[in-house]
Formats: sequence, structure tokens, C-alpha cells
Amino acid sequence: QDFYPIHWLEPHLFWLPSGFEDVLSRCGTAPFVHLWGSMFSYFGIDIHRSAPDGSFLDTIRRTSPHPLSTPELSPSEQEGTLMSIRAFLDKPWVRARGGRVLGRDLVAEFDQWRSTGRYDAVETNAVSPPAD
Repeated sequence: QDFYPIHWLEPHLFWLPSGFEDVLSRCGTAPFVHLWGSMFSYFGIDIHRSAPDGSFLDTIRRTSPHPLSTPELSPSEQEGTLMSIRAFLDKPWVRARGGRVLGRDLVAEFDQWRSTGRYDAVETNAVSPPAD
């Protein structure tokens, strides 16, 4: 967990605005962060579209010296992505592996965060773009 603080079953945390704090708290002392890029498609996350404002991926894009310009998702597309994330987390093998390896029910965690608004967009994050 020190070397890969975000498990390959959790790349949705990079895309979700409220996953930002979880990512920062777990990756603060890591020498690098593995984004598990090949997993995004399994979760229904389109890497050719902008991640929601305030997410870890959005922060990387905004603070990069060479930010990419990618089309934004509409609110209905964002909701569709959230539904895809939940559907992937609800697969029997994902639930079993999450419970066994991470010691958590990822679907119950996701549903709780959705019901409390934890996965809703945040106003801003503490990371600012670099000065010119």
C-alpha cells in the first residue's frame, strides 16, 4: 500500500471530485502515483473527456505546464459514468476481491458516498496552477 496507495480497483477515486482528498491523503508520501489507466475503461470512464472539476485528474490537467484541452461531460454523461462505476463495482468478482484484498465493500461505500453527496463536485481544491 505504500508503493501503490490506490488499488487497481479504485481508479474511480482519481475521477471523482470528492475522491481528491482520499487520493491526497493516501498518496502524500508516495514516490509516484500509478493511475491504473487501463482500468478506466472497465469503470466506464472516458479518458478522452475531461474529468469533473475538482477531481484529481482535473487538478493534474489544470496544473500541468501543458494542459490538454478535452471536451467536458454533460451532467447526464457524468451521471452515466457514475452508474457505470457502480455497475463495475457491483460485479461479483469485484465485490469479492474488494472485500478480500481491501477489507471493504466497495459498492456499499460508493452507495453511502452517493447518498451523502460525498461524490458530488466540490467548489475547489487546494492545489493551484503553477505561476507563469
